[in-house]
Amino acid sequence: MPTRTVATIVVSGASGLIGGTSAVAPLCAGLFALINEVCGKSAGFIQPLLYGNPTAFRDIKSGDNKKGAIGYSAGPGWDACTGLGSPNGGALLKVFEAAAGAKASKPAVAGKASKPTVAARNVKEPAG
Repeated sequence: MPTRTVATIVVSGASGLIGGTSAVAPLCAGLFALINEVCGKSAGFIQPLLYGNPTAFRDIKSGDNKKGAIGYSAGPGWDACTGLGSPNGGALLKVFEAAAGAKASKPAVAGKASKPTVAARNVKEPAG
């Protein structure tokens, strides 16, 4: 059975699973929109903070994206298959708050959570 990265979404109270880059890119954009809101400014050029804080990610140590002999294998630390791994939204928020000298602020919209969360995971799907 293939392993795919999926995210749980909720639309109008109904949940479902979506996956791939199409799911992850908007999740990452949303995560950084929330980080920007909490920190009170744009995160700016984020790569130095991301690569300087690999513990803010869950390291993916096994698996691959190969088709035949072409592709990459995951391993400990950064790799071409999974990069730094899966982001930990709370840990990334702490990294960017420290860099911005910010403390968690009140959200812009009353009643909305100010701490970002990411719900992505690897699951086994039936072949077919």
